[in-house]
Amino acid sequence: MILSQHNEAYINPNWVLLDSESTDHIFCKEKLLTNIEPTTDGEGLRLLYSSGGHLDTQQKGKFGGFEVWYNPKSLANILSLALVTEQYRVTLDSESENAFIVHISAGHVIKFIRGPADLYYYDASNIDMSKLKLAFSFLNTVSENKKLYKKREVRKATDAIVLNRRTNYIVKDKFIRIVNDNWIRNNPITVGDV
Repeated sequence: MILSQHNEAYINPNWVLLDSESTDHIFCKEKLLTNIEPTTDGEGLRLLYSSGGHLDTQQKGKFGGFEVWYNPKSLANILSLALVTEQYRVTLDSESENAFIVHISAGHVIKFIRGPADLYYYDASNIDMSKLKLAFSFLNTVSENKKLYKKREVRKATDAIVLNRRTNYIVKDKFIRIVNDNWIRNNPITVGDV
C-alpha cells in the first residue's frame, strides 16, 4: 500500500495487483473490465470487514480471460495469485528479473513487476483491451479443441503436463526421453500422453 501526502491509503487505479493473500479477484476500475453484470443467483462477495463496517459486491465482469468481482469502492484492482495459477502458468526468476510472468498463451504474457511498497503490479494505464482479448482468445480455442478428444485422453495429457511442471518444466524432447526410458518410478503416463 502507498500512502498519500495525507497518510491515506492510495494505490494507482490503473494498476492490477497480483496478490498472494487474496482468495478472489476484485476490481474497482470499470474501464479495465468488459461484461459487467449483476450476479443473477443472488451470489455476492464480502470484500472486507473493519471497525467501520463491511464492503460487499454483487457484480462481476471480465478482465481478459479472468472473471472478476467488481466494486468501484474497492481499494484496488486485484488478481488472486492462487486463482491465476489454477488457470495459467506463472513464473518468477528473481535472479533474471524480479517480476511475476503470467503465461496467457504462446507469445502472450502479462508481467507483474515489483514496485513501491513491494507490490507486484501490472500497469494497465495504456492497455489495449482488444489485444488483451486476443491474447486470451487462444485459450478458448484450446478448450474447444479438448471437445475433440475423449475425456481419458484429455485427463492423461493433463497428467503429463502436471508431471512436467513437477519436474521443473523440462524441455519437451528431454521429457519424452525421460518418460520413454522410465526414469521416473511408478510413472503412469506414456510418451503418447506427452
